[in-house]
Amino acid sequence: MRAFAGLMVLVAGVSAPAAAEAYTATAQTALSLDRGLGLVQTWSATCEATDPAEDAALAATGRDLRFFAAPEQPLEVGVEGATFAVDEEASGRFIYAAVPGARVIGRLTVRCGTADVFDQVVVDSAPITVAPLLEAPARLVDAVSLAEIDAPLVVGEVIEFSGLAILANPRGSEVIDVHLIGAGVDLTVTLGPTDFVDGRATLSPQVAPTEVGDIVITAELLGVASEPLAFIVVADDGDDDDDDDNDDVDVDDNDPSSSASGCAAGDGTISAAVIVVAALRRRRRPSGTSAAGR
Repeated sequence: MRAFAGLMVLVAGVSAPAAAEAYTATAQTALSLDRGLGLVQTWSATCEATDPAEDAALAATGRDLRFFAAPEQPLEVGVEGATFAVDEEASGRFIYAAVPGARVIGRLTVRCGTADVFDQVVVDSAPITVAPLLEAPARLVDAVSLAEIDAPLVVGEVIEFSGLAILANPRGSEVIDVHLIGAGVDLTVTLGPTDFVDGRATLSPQVAPTEVGDIVITAELLGVASEPLAFIVVADDGDDDDDDDNDDVDVDDNDPSSSASGCAAGDGTISAAVIVVAALRRRRRPSGTSAAGR
């Protein structure tokens, strides 16, 4: 009798014999991002018996976090779930570490009944996108002299952001766009899933600022951007005071030598996690140190 009742869980529209057990499970789940906790999966579920349930009947939940574009690849499978009695409603939440630069879903599985006769449902949350994370470049380098820069960036220099790291986990057709914008610079580098190793990629883009201002670097997945990194660009007047530098700028927009054309970008990746804006205000080394050729 049990075997027949179990078959009827799989075949829709077949009525159970009057004395047989039958169970119905329902479930709902949602995913959200909490900066203090990480990814939070909330859920609710019910388990109903259409005939008196056996003493052994229970409802149990399972949960996991998956890539939206590759649901066959779970990021994290919950080792604990929740159990509750038949004919009761239950709810709760599960916490996952935030995965930078990823579009993810939360999956909930609810099994209702006994070991032999049961109903099981699997539901997915709507997807949520977590921003990539940027890590400041290891060095700022004059791309012409190859000397490390310890000063505010200067108009007209070709600057390499050596070792700029991006933490992200794109999947399928998803891409990470890295933008360097400001001070006459407008550069975008696009990275795909194969550019990342263990959720990390490194770039060494080169740019030539043509005016005083800030070069702002961001990385984004599907329009959700990281917190920016900002680098100050000043006029090359030999004055270390940033405010004076900003007052003495004279840039000819029609001068071809001031254009940012010809800037090259290296290959790399960035991962997503929220970071604090970093305004790097470095001072140039005194004349005669490693800043040769300046």
